[in-house]
Amino acid sequence: TYDKDFEDEDLSGKTVDYDVEVTGVTEEAVPELDDEFITQTLGYESYDDMKEKVKEELENTNNEDADYDVQEDLMSQIIEASEFIDYTDEIYESSKQSVESNYESYAQMFGYETTDEIYEAFGMEEEDVESEVMDMVYRSIVISAIAGVEDLGVTSDEYDDQAQSLADDYGYESVDEFYSDYDESEINYLILEQKVKYFI
Repeated sequence: TYDKDFEDEDLSGKTVDYDVEVTGVTEEAVPELDDEFITQTLGYESYDDMKEKVKEELENTNNEDADYDVQEDLMSQIIEASEFIDYTDEIYESSKQSVESNYESYAQMFGYETTDEIYEAFGMEEEDVESEVMDMVYRSIVISAIAGVEDLGVTSDEYDDQAQSLADDYGYESVDEFYSDYDESEINYLILEQKVKYFI
């Protein structure tokens, strides 16, 4: 019996009989999680080896997440405690481009054709986007200031090593694909940002 408020008016409040024909029955075969299956399928040496390595991976992930949270909290506190008098057009435009690039990536990921569509999907107004741009502006100013005072920079060796690491973190199949989406100045900033966060 369908509810009275069922969306189909022809069926709402009515009792309907259905004839159902069973055409087949299947049973899911779950393999035994033994050493042979683990070695052949998952690539571990044994069940114990799998447990140990999965545990280690989870611990590393948790530690990285904890470090990230602490670094971001410290960065937020520094930004909130800072007084921003002015900023250059270059910093603003660079920050705006970074925010727009992020949402362009989201649009591609979720199958939208334009950033306006992804903004609408996320329930974002123009002032929300502008707020993110200004957050990026303030963050860039703080990172540049700390890097300048503490004489932090990016060497050519660090650039190559960290670019590969960033490409892996961002899910790129190769560093060349990463280079195609980020120019040298953007990559330098990302690496410098990491160094500042580790420093604080």
